[in-house]
Amino acid sequence: MKNAKNAILSGCSAGGLTSILQCDRFKTLLPPAAKVKCVSDAGYFINVKSVSGSQHIEQFYSQVVQTHGSAKNLPSSCTSRLPPGLCFFPENVAAQIRTPIFFVNAAYDSWQ
Repeated sequence: MKNAKNAILSGCSAGGLTSILQCDRFKTLLPPAAKVKCVSDAGYFINVKSVSGSQHIEQFYSQVVQTHGSAKNLPSSCTSRLPPGLCFFPENVAAQIRTPIFFVNAAYDSWQ
């Protein structure tokens, strides 16, 4: 990859979330002159209450951070401002992404 001229980081669902969270970091792995873009397909998970009214997904991500020590792998532009569990939500990360990124989230996605 040291000679890469063009690169795309993409993923779907959880992989789409990862392409959001790691977009800028991915760019740093490539030569400065490389054209790098990211695509997130169905990875823009939003922080909303479940049907029962609980903050289930927010609690889940906080537990992921505790169990796996994920804070060190989340964008520091977010973890410096918010608890790490909230940095799994693109709404808290997207505005700080500097690498060009394209979001695809279908209206018929059953999860969203």
